[in-house]
Amino acid sequence: MKKIKRWSLGLVITLVGLVGYFVVEAASNEVEFTSVSHAGVQHNLLVEHEYIYIGKEFEWTGEGLPTIEDINILTNEGEVLEADDSDIQIKLWIDESNQTQILYGDMSEKDLERISNYQKVKGYQMTKPEITLVMQVKLKNPSYQNHLKSFMIEYSQDGKAKKQEVPLKNFIFH
Repeated sequence: MKKIKRWSLGLVITLVGLVGYFVVEAASNEVEFTSVSHAGVQHNLLVEHEYIYIGKEFEWTGEGLPTIEDINILTNEGEVLEADDSDIQIKLWIDESNQTQILYGDMSEKDLERISNYQKVKGYQMTKPEITLVMQVKLKNPSYQNHLKSFMIEYSQDGKAKKQEVPLKNFIFH
Protein backbone atom coordinates (compact mmCIF):
# COMPACT_ATOMS: atom_id res chain seq x y z
CA MET A 1 0.00 0.00 0.00
CA LYS A 2 2.87 2.40 0.83
CA LYS A 3 4.41 1.68 -2.55
CA ILE A 4 1.21 2.68 -4.36
CA LYS A 5 0.91 5.92 -2.33
CA ARG A 6 4.53 6.87 -3.06
CA TRP A 7 4.16 6.01 -6.73
CA SER A 8 0.89 8.02 -6.94
CA LEU A 9 2.48 10.98 -5.14
CA GLY A 10 5.45 10.88 -7.52
CA LEU A 11 3.14 10.78 -10.52
CA VAL A 12 1.09 13.74 -9.23
CA ILE A 13 4.24 15.80 -8.58
CA THR A 14 5.55 15.00 -12.06
CA LEU A 15 2.24 15.95 -13.70
CA VAL A 16 2.01 19.21 -11.74
CA GLY A 17 5.57 20.02 -12.76
CA LEU A 18 4.88 19.34 -16.43
CA VAL A 19 1.66 21.37 -16.41
CA GLY A 20 3.46 24.24 -14.68
CA TYR A 21 6.27 24.15 -17.24
CA PHE A 22 3.84 24.29 -20.17
CA VAL A 23 1.82 27.12 -18.59
CA VAL A 24 4.96 29.22 -18.08
CA GLU A 25 6.24 28.37 -21.57
CA ALA A 26 2.92 29.34 -23.18
CA ALA A 27 2.68 32.59 -21.22
CA SER A 28 6.24 33.60 -22.09
CA ASN A 29 5.51 33.22 -25.81
CA GLU A 30 2.27 35.19 -25.78
CA VAL A 31 3.51 38.77 -25.67
CA GLU A 32 6.45 39.86 -27.75
CA PHE A 33 5.38 43.37 -28.82
CA THR A 34 4.29 45.77 -26.11
CA SER A 35 2.84 49.22 -26.58
CA VAL A 36 4.90 51.76 -24.68
CA SER A 37 3.08 54.95 -25.66
CA HIS A 38 -0.39 56.29 -26.14
CA ALA A 39 -1.01 59.01 -28.70
CA GLY A 40 -4.27 60.63 -29.61
CA VAL A 41 -5.73 63.67 -31.29
CA GLN A 42 -8.82 65.76 -30.91
CA HIS A 43 -11.54 64.94 -33.42
CA ASN A 44 -11.62 68.53 -34.68
CA LEU A 45 -7.96 68.28 -35.80
CA LEU A 46 -8.90 65.40 -38.08
CA VAL A 47 -11.72 67.47 -39.53
CA GLU A 48 -9.52 70.55 -40.05
CA HIS A 49 -6.46 68.85 -41.62
CA GLU A 50 -6.26 66.51 -44.57
CA TYR A 51 -3.66 64.23 -42.97
CA ILE A 52 -2.45 63.74 -39.43
CA TYR A 53 0.50 61.54 -38.54
CA ILE A 54 0.22 59.81 -35.17
CA GLY A 55 3.18 57.87 -33.78
CA LYS A 56 2.75 54.88 -31.49
CA GLU A 57 5.82 53.32 -29.89
CA PHE A 58 6.26 49.58 -29.56
CA GLU A 59 8.95 47.56 -27.86
CA TRP A 60 10.00 44.06 -28.85
CA THR A 61 10.51 41.99 -25.70
CA GLY A 62 11.33 38.69 -27.34
CA GLU A 63 14.64 37.11 -28.26
CA GLY A 64 16.43 38.33 -31.39
CA LEU A 65 14.73 40.78 -33.76
CA PRO A 66 11.85 39.71 -36.02
CA THR A 67 10.80 40.73 -39.50
CA ILE A 68 7.43 42.47 -39.51
CA GLU A 69 5.54 40.88 -42.38
CA ASP A 70 2.45 43.09 -42.09
CA ILE A 71 0.37 45.09 -39.64
CA ASN A 72 -3.38 45.48 -40.00
CA ILE A 73 -5.91 47.41 -37.96
CA LEU A 74 -8.88 45.40 -36.76
CA THR A 75 -12.33 46.88 -36.19
CA ASN A 76 -14.57 46.13 -33.21
CA GLU A 77 -16.21 43.47 -35.40
CA GLY A 78 -12.85 41.72 -35.90
CA GLU A 79 -12.59 42.72 -39.56
CA VAL A 80 -9.50 44.29 -41.14
CA LEU A 81 -9.90 48.03 -41.73
CA GLU A 82 -10.01 48.34 -45.51
CA ALA A 83 -8.01 50.97 -47.39
CA ASP A 84 -11.23 52.20 -49.03
CA ASP A 85 -13.19 52.53 -45.76
CA SER A 86 -15.86 55.20 -46.23
CA ASP A 87 -15.23 56.87 -42.84
CA ILE A 88 -11.50 56.82 -42.17
CA GLN A 89 -8.33 56.02 -44.09
CA ILE A 90 -5.21 54.91 -42.22
CA LYS A 91 -1.88 54.05 -43.80
CA LEU A 92 0.81 52.55 -41.59
CA TRP A 93 4.52 53.40 -41.71
CA ILE A 94 7.56 52.85 -39.52
CA ASP A 95 9.62 55.79 -38.29
CA GLU A 96 13.11 54.43 -37.67
CA SER A 97 14.12 57.66 -35.93
CA ASN A 98 11.37 57.09 -33.33
CA GLN A 99 10.68 60.84 -33.40
CA THR A 100 7.07 61.01 -34.64
CA GLN A 101 4.46 61.84 -32.04
CA ILE A 102 1.81 63.96 -33.77
CA LEU A 103 2.32 65.91 -36.99
CA TYR A 104 -0.24 67.98 -38.89
CA GLY A 105 -0.78 71.28 -40.66
CA ASP A 106 2.19 73.36 -41.77
CA MET A 107 5.19 71.13 -41.17
CA SER A 108 8.81 72.14 -40.83
CA GLU A 109 11.46 71.00 -43.28
CA LYS A 110 12.67 68.59 -40.59
CA ASP A 111 9.17 67.07 -40.25
CA LEU A 112 8.82 66.68 -44.03
CA GLU A 113 12.23 65.00 -44.19
CA ARG A 114 11.22 62.62 -41.39
CA ILE A 115 8.02 61.70 -43.27
CA SER A 116 9.96 61.06 -46.47
CA ASN A 117 12.18 58.63 -44.54
CA TYR A 118 9.30 56.51 -43.21
CA GLN A 119 9.69 52.84 -44.05
CA LYS A 120 7.05 50.47 -45.40
CA VAL A 121 5.61 48.09 -42.84
CA LYS A 122 5.55 44.99 -45.07
CA GLY A 123 8.76 43.04 -44.79
CA TYR A 124 10.37 45.45 -42.31
CA GLN A 125 13.39 43.86 -40.60
CA MET A 126 13.74 45.30 -37.13
CA THR A 127 17.27 46.47 -36.32
CA LYS A 128 16.58 47.55 -32.75
CA PRO A 129 13.93 46.54 -30.19
CA GLU A 130 12.01 49.84 -30.36
CA ILE A 131 9.92 51.04 -33.29
CA THR A 132 7.48 53.85 -33.85
CA LEU A 133 4.48 52.80 -35.88
CA VAL A 134 3.04 55.85 -37.63
CA MET A 135 -0.62 56.07 -38.56
CA GLN A 136 -1.21 58.46 -41.46
CA VAL A 137 -4.86 59.31 -40.80
CA LYS A 138 -7.34 60.92 -43.16
CA LEU A 139 -10.88 61.42 -41.88
CA LYS A 140 -13.43 61.00 -44.68
CA ASN A 141 -16.59 61.33 -42.60
CA PRO A 142 -16.67 64.24 -40.11
CA SER A 143 -19.22 62.40 -37.93
CA TYR A 144 -17.00 59.31 -37.64
CA GLN A 145 -17.22 57.37 -34.37
CA ASN A 146 -14.19 55.26 -33.51
CA HIS A 147 -14.71 51.58 -34.34
CA LEU A 148 -11.09 50.40 -34.22
CA LYS A 149 -10.08 47.71 -31.77
CA SER A 150 -6.49 46.57 -32.26
CA PHE A 151 -3.38 46.10 -34.36
CA MET A 152 -2.74 42.64 -35.76
CA ILE A 153 1.02 42.32 -36.10
CA GLU A 154 2.19 39.50 -38.36
CA TYR A 155 5.89 38.77 -38.02
CA SER A 156 8.41 36.05 -38.62
CA GLN A 157 11.39 34.91 -36.66
CA ASP A 158 13.68 31.96 -37.29
CA GLY A 159 11.49 30.96 -40.23
CA LYS A 160 8.33 30.77 -38.09
CA ALA A 161 5.32 32.96 -38.88
CA LYS A 162 3.56 34.43 -35.85
CA LYS A 163 0.74 36.85 -35.10
CA GLN A 164 0.04 39.08 -32.16
CA GLU A 165 -2.92 41.31 -31.45
CA VAL A 166 -2.14 44.55 -29.60
CA PRO A 167 -5.02 46.71 -28.33
CA LEU A 168 -5.50 50.08 -30.03
CA LYS A 169 -6.78 52.41 -27.37
CA ASN A 170 -9.09 55.14 -28.59
CA PHE A 171 -6.84 57.62 -30.37
CA ILE A 172 -9.57 60.06 -31.42
CA PHE A 173 -10.89 62.21 -28.61
CA HIS A 174 -14.28 63.92 -28.97
